[in-house]
Amino acid sequence: MENAAVIDFGLSEDQRDNILATALQLVDEQVLYPIHELLGTWWAIITKKRWFPNPVDDPHAMYCSAFVRYCYKEAGKDFLGSEVSVSNTTPEDIAQAGIKAGKLIRYNP
Repeated sequence: MENAAVIDFGLSEDQRDNILATALQLVDEQVLYPIHELLGTWWAIITKKRWFPNPVDDPHAMYCSAFVRYCYKEAGKDFLGSEVSVSNTTPEDIAQAGIKAGKLIRYNP
């Protein structure tokens, strides 16, 4: 790995516990990885309607960045707000939120 980063959103211990509990619950429910949702997010990006829920959203499937955002939102720490639907969250959105908050810590070994 050439680069890595950590984003510190200043979570309380309760928020950290809630995020972990939500993530573990989703894993226990065997949430799937949906290729078709990636196409829906791509469509939302090119039509500039990212606030609108993903048109092919599946409640039993999430791709990685939406999974992360969902867990944080359930813990009361949504780092993006309403400008981007949870089902359209990209890794770039998460990185930009970290940069905007001044909490992105980059590691270059």
